[in-house]
Amino acid sequence: MIAKPLNWPFPFVVVAGLLCFDLAHAQEASQPEAQPAAQADAANAPSTGGENDFGFDDSGKPIEISAENGIEWRKDEKIYIARGNALAVQGDSSVQGDTLTAYFGPDDKVTRWTAEGHVAVKTSTSTSYGDFADYDAKVRVLVLTGKNLKTVTDNETVTARDQLEYWRDKDVVVAKGNVVIVQKQTTVHADEAIGYFRREADGKKKMYQMDATGKVRIDKEKQTAFSDKLAYQPQTEIAILTGNVIIYDNGNRYEGGKAELDMKKDVSRILADGTKDGRVHTVIKPKEEETAPATEPVVTQ
Repeated sequence: MIAKPLNWPFPFVVVAGLLCFDLAHAQEASQPEAQPAAQADAANAPSTGGENDFGFDDSGKPIEISAENGIEWRKDEKIYIARGNALAVQGDSSVQGDTLTAYFGPDDKVTRWTAEGHVAVKTSTSTSYGDFADYDAKVRVLVLTGKNLKTVTDNETVTARDQLEYWRDKDVVVAKGNVVIVQKQTTVHADEAIGYFRREADGKKKMYQMDATGKVRIDKEKQTAFSDKLAYQPQTEIAILTGNVIIYDNGNRYEGGKAELDMKKDVSRILADGTKDGRVHTVIKPKEEETAPATEPVVTQ
């Protein structure tokens, strides 16, 4: 059973199993005397036939929204609010939160939407989590903040302390504050990281370049590298480190201004670029000699 459809500014369906009452009944519960006006407002709500921008890739498809505690339409403020485990779905993408709020401009198109509380933003290639999400339709940028910020894809997991940003037109993801990126057997730490995505032949968007700055550290099996900056290409698994480079490998220490790590072939090159004395420094730990175990003296009778 589908609840009474409302004239929303995008193709819209309310799922009756989740939403126990429509907008008119929600207004009746909170403002009994305003029921006729609420029904009139819902009937006269603006409509633009699905041209609104919710930041999803499937922008031509209808958006289905459900909520456990009702949906409110504030006509004068041009605001829709869905409360209680609210969920907006469009194609393969969705936004979930305790509360979803959509803001509309004079042309009745979405200018901004927010999600608050237990936020999860899903696309065909990733799922991102946070406490608060804010999407600006004018610049098409989504910002997630809060505790336990995380983005998960098929190939990597990204966590951050301060915020995660998705610049839709540029296909760029920015992570800020104590960033940790885990991909296969490699873990990258940095103050800030930027991932660049593009659509591959299979139609999926994949990261082709990742830049990191500030207290960069790369951990891979027995190798740990430090630098000021990092440029990494996931397809080739080649990382370029610049600025105060230090590499620890099997107990050996290497210092220089620049390094190239081929993680696929397990080959590393360190260069003197930018060092004060124009030289590369290496400290090689001597191999410890194996000593034969002590044997007890033979006692004869």
